Amino acid sequence: MVGRNAYPRRKVGVLLMTGAYVLLLVTVVRGAEERHAGLVGAWYHGDDLTRVGTCMRIMDLEQIWDANRGRGNNWSAQWVGFITAPVDGLVTFCAESNKEFILAVNGQTLLHVARDVGQVRGSVSLVKGEKYPVHVTYLQHVGGTGRFNVTWSWAGQPSVAVSPEALCFSASQAKFWNYVEKPSPDDFDFTTLRTIPVANYFAYREAGRFGGWPANNGAWIWDNEILVGFHRGYHDPHAGGGHAILSGRPQANVLARSLDGGKTWTVKDPENFVEDDGLEKTDCPGVNFAHPGLAMRVDGDQFFVSSDRGKHWRGPYRFKGLPFDDDDLTSRTDYLVQGPRKCLVFLSAETGLVESNYQDRCFCARTTDGGRSFTFLGWMTHDTEVRSVMPSTVYVGDRHLISAMRRKHEQRFEGRPSITRNWIEAAESRDDGKTWRNLGKVADTDLGERNGNPPALVRLSDGRLCVAYGYRAFPFGIRVKASDDNGRTWGEEIALRTDGATWDLGYPRMVVRPDGKIVTMYYYTTKGVPAQHIGVTVWDPGALGQNTKRWEE
Repeated sequence: MVGRNAYPRRKVGVLLMTGAYVLLLVTVVRGAEERHAGLVGAWYHGDDLTRVGTCMRIMDLEQIWDANRGRGNNWSAQWVGFITAPVDGLVTFCAESNKEFILAVNGQTLLHVARDVGQVRGSVSLVKGEKYPVHVTYLQHVGGTGRFNVTWSWAGQPSVAVSPEALCFSASQAKFWNYVEKPSPDDFDFTTLRTIPVANYFAYREAGRFGGWPANNGAWIWDNEILVGFHRGYHDPHAGGGHAILSGRPQANVLARSLDGGKTWTVKDPENFVEDDGLEKTDCPGVNFAHPGLAMRVDGDQFFVSSDRGKHWRGPYRFKGLPFDDDDLTSRTDYLVQGPRKCLVFLSAETGLVESNYQDRCFCARTTDGGRSFTFLGWMTHDTEVRSVMPSTVYVGDRHLISAMRRKHEQRFEGRPSITRNWIEAAESRDDGKTWRNLGKVADTDLGERNGNPPALVRLSDGRLCVAYGYRAFPFGIRVKASDDNGRTWGEEIALRTDGATWDLGYPRMVVRPDGKIVTMYYYTTKGVPAQHIGVTVWDPGALGQNTKRWEE
C-alpha cells in the first residue's frame, strides 16, 4: 500500500487494445483515493489482447515470465497505473525485452520493442513529484521464457531501474480490473497452514520425462496392491507457464503398480490400452463387474476393462445408448459396481451452456447388461451455466451417493477481466443417481487464475468422507478435507504438501489401504525435482487432529 495522496482531480484514459481497434476508457481519479503499489491489469489468452483472462498485478518494471509465472506459449498482458516523476525536466526511458513490449507515459507511446529488436529509448518531460498515467503492454507471440526490463535516466546520469516506489494504481483501477490481493511468496507464513504427519514416495520419476494427471486415468486397489494410471511424456523446461510437457515428443498413458501399499512402484505400458495405435471403439460384448480382478478405465467417449488387475485390457468400448454424440462426452474414470452385470458410471458431456472456456456437465448413467448398453439417469448439477466435471463418487448408505465435482464459473464483463472461480463442490443422490441435490462448496482450488483441479473422494472405515485436491495458487501443493456428516459440512483444510514449485500439479487419485491409511497419488513438481513426476503421500486419517510436521511408517 502506498497510502493516500492529495492530487487534483483529473481524468485518466486507460487504453484497452482489443485486436482491430483501441477503446479509450475514461475514469476519474479523486484526490484522496487510496492507491496500491505496482501496476494493475490483466493477462489474455491470445497474443494480441483479444480474449481477456484474469487480473494480474506487477510490482516493478523488471519481469521474467517462466514456467511458474507465465501463461503458456502465446499470451499477452497489459497494466495501468501511475508513475511518479523523479525530477523536473526530461526523463529518458530505456526498455529491453525478448518479446514485444510497449510503454506509454501520460498518453504518449515512448517505447515499442518489436520482436527481436532488443532495446529502445524514449524521452518525456515531467514535473518532479507529479503522478502520470502509465500503460504497459506485453505480447508473447512465441513460447519459452519471456522478459522485459525498463530503466530511466536524467541530466546525463547513468540509467537505473525504475524504482518500485514510483509505481502505483488507484482504487478505481483496482475495481475495474477486479483486483484481489494475493499471498506474497516472499513473506508468506507457512505456519498458518494446518499440516499432519505424512510419508512421501515416488510412483514415477525419470529425468527429462513428464508424468501427469492421474485423475484423468484412474486408481484401483486390491488389498495392498495399488494400480494408478498417468500420462507420460517428455519434460519441457521452457514451457513458459503452460503444461511442462513437450508436444512434439511421444506421449502415452501408462500404469504404475505397487505391491507394498504405495512405497515402491513399477511402471508398465500394457498393450490394447488408451491411445494405442489402431484401436477403434466397438460394442462391448459384456463385462463381469463383480470379477475380483476388475479394473475399468473411462476415457471420454470410450471405456476399457481388465479382469487381471490391469495387466491386460479389452476395449475400447463405446457407451452405447446414451443420448449424446461421442464427441460431446468428456468423461474420466468414476464408477461403482452394483452387481455382476450392473454398474453406475459418472460421466460428463459438453452442453454449450456453461459460462467458462469449458462446457462440461456431470451426469449419472447405469448399465444392467454388463456394459452392452447404458441408460442416462440424471444430471448431477442443476446450474447449467457452471462447469461440472470429473466427479468422484462413493456410497454412504443404501441408494445414497455422495459425489465431489470440479466446478468452474466465469462472470464476464465487457472489456475487462472476468471474475473466475474454481472450486470443489459436493452433491448427493438418495435414489441411486436419478436425482441430485447440491450440498455446497467443499474448497477452492486456486484464486481464479488457473483452471482449477479435480477432487478425489474416499469413504473411511469410520464413515467419514475425505477429499483431496491440488491447490494451484501459492503456496502450491496438495490439500485434503474431511466430513463427518456425509458432505454437508467439511472440516479444516489440511496441507499434505506445500513444496510445489509451480501450479502444474495435482489431479489426485486416492485409495484406502486395509490398515486404514490413505494413499494419495498426484502429479507434482518441486525445486529439487523440477520435472513433473507422480508423487505418493501415505498418511493416517486418524492424525487429522494433530499438527506434526513429519511421520514415517
